[in-house]
This record gives sequence, structure tokens and C-alpha cells, in this order.
Amino acid sequence: MSNNYTSIQPRTTVRAMPKLLMRAQRAEMLQKMGQIYNIGAKKSDTASWRRYNALAALTVPATEGVTPPPTAIVPTTYTAQLDQWISHVQITDKIADTHEDPILDEFGQIVVDQQVETRELQAWGGLRGGTSVIYNNGTARTDVNTAVTIGKIKAAVRLLRSQRADYVRKILSGSPDYATSPIDQAYVAVCSSDLDRDIEALDGFTPRHKYGNPNDVVSEFELGSVNKIRFVTHSVFGPFINGGAAYNASFVCTGGGAIDVYPICIFGENAFGHTALRGINAAELMIVNPGTASDSDPAGQRGHITAKSYYKFVRLNELWMTRIECAATAL
Repeated sequence: MSNNYTSIQPRTTVRAMPKLLMRAQRAEMLQKMGQIYNIGAKKSDTASWRRYNALAALTVPATEGVTPPPTAIVPTTYTAQLDQWISHVQITDKIADTHEDPILDEFGQIVVDQQVETRELQAWGGLRGGTSVIYNNGTARTDVNTAVTIGKIKAAVRLLRSQRADYVRKILSGSPDYATSPIDQAYVAVCSSDLDRDIEALDGFTPRHKYGNPNDVVSEFELGSVNKIRFVTHSVFGPFINGGAAYNASFVCTGGGAIDVYPICIFGENAFGHTALRGINAAELMIVNPGTASDSDPAGQRGHITAKSYYKFVRLNELWMTRIECAATAL
């Protein structure tokens, strides 16, 4: 993340930025996975992701002394125009003069956190819009009125394996660049934390603290694993409110309406692509202190803290992801 500061002391610049980015990266979930597009300086606003299609198995043995003809490796390329996202808050000279807290650090962190959550929500919207779906019961979302079962979890794993979806084997590390860290391979599922109780009740569930290495996680919000699926749960991964069957007091029903339907999105390596909050060109944080006079503010009463970044999420292979739609047991 680069820093463009106006009217701010250099020592504040050095102190603030590492802390802001470090905390933001700890909150990342989907942002750590998928195929990452590196935003370079002065590049096009169109991002591209590429995957190479597998070759079919050979059916004819080689003939001695005869070189077989070459087989073309065919790539599939996806392109998308990057969207710009801007966070903006205003501070006044009175707040800056009288507030006891370090305003620049606090407000700067708030706008950076907003950037991270915006990216997670954009990724979640794209992921849960995939074409592959397994209803926990019935044949449509409006039929759903049961909690997730181990049978549907196994069905999702079978589906992904039949399509040769690779396990997720690496995630972005906590460094400010594009370095990755290896993890124990598995498929990854993301869903609302409202489902924690139902997931923990599944046969074979292993909580995170019982892992051989409890620190080998894809996110600090990893709940545990079942049947070669790591579950990451958070409130940001919300349900289709009132999208299911008629009201049932045994399940979560917002506002006393129909049952809320919770997607559990399960995917393999490189099922989707996006841009990461990494590298010098990923985002900019700009701060203008109160006290800077201008035509619109002659007394310099207002200052501004702004974060700007570019983000896009793209589903790269619909066959390497699926979702289970279920209800959440009421507590």
C-alpha cells in the first residue's frame, strides 16, 4: 500500500502505515485465496486471469524411432474491468485539537478496514452467485427448511473431486507483497458464523484447536474441518434473508418471515480470481490535516482521510466450486 500524505509530519507517515496494513490483513478471508492479479503501476484498468486446460490421457503408445506429434496446450483467459472503491471520512480542526485519541491512526484504520470488508463482500457476492448448487432439501431455495447434514457435505466433496478440483494448498502470507504460505491441503468452505453450531454438530468435525498444528489455518476465523473441508465462518458471509420455506421457529427467520437460507460456498484452488491488497500499487491512503486553507474552506476547518483501491472478483471455473443452501438452527 503506498502513502500519499499532504500536510502531515513525516514521522506520522512512518508510524501509521505499517500498523494499518497489518491489522487489515489479519481480517482477510477470501482475500487470501484464489488466483491473484498483480496490479502494476501505469497498467490498463482491465485485469486478466489465465488457466491452462489439462491434456487428455494418451491412448496410443509411442512407436520406436517415431516422434509423436506435439499436442497444443490451450489456455482459457478471463478479463474484467477493475472497479475503483473510495473510502472517505472528514475530520474537523476541533476534533483534531481536542480529541485525546490519535485521530489519524484511528480514522486511517477505519477507512482501511472498510476497504477490506468491501472486498470481502464483493468476493462473497460473486462466490455465492455461482451456478453449482446443492439444496439441503428440496429442489429450490424456497424449499429449504433443514440444517446442513454430513451427507450434503460429502456430496459437495464428491462433486468437486469428480471435476478434478485441486485442494487449496497455499494462501497469501501476511507480508505486504504477493508472497504465499503453504497450508495443509483441503477444500475451503466459507459461510455465516450463524452456522457454527450446526457445523460443530456434524459427524467427524474437528475443531481448530485440535489440529496437529493449530496455527495451520487459512484465516483467523477458521472454525474447524470436516471431511477434507476447512470451514471459515464470519458474519460478513450473510444469508438470503427470508429466501427459504415458510416460517419455522426452529430456524433463523429474519423479522418473523420465511426461513433465511444460508449458502455454504465450497471451492478448490484457483476456482476464482481477484486483485489483492498487496504491493505498492494496491491502494492509496491520503490524509489532509485540518488547517489547510482553500477557497472552499478559507479557515482550514476541515481535513480528510481517504483510502482508494481497485478490486474485481471473477469466477474462473464454475466446476471447481459449489454451494450448499441450508437453514440455520435457532438458538
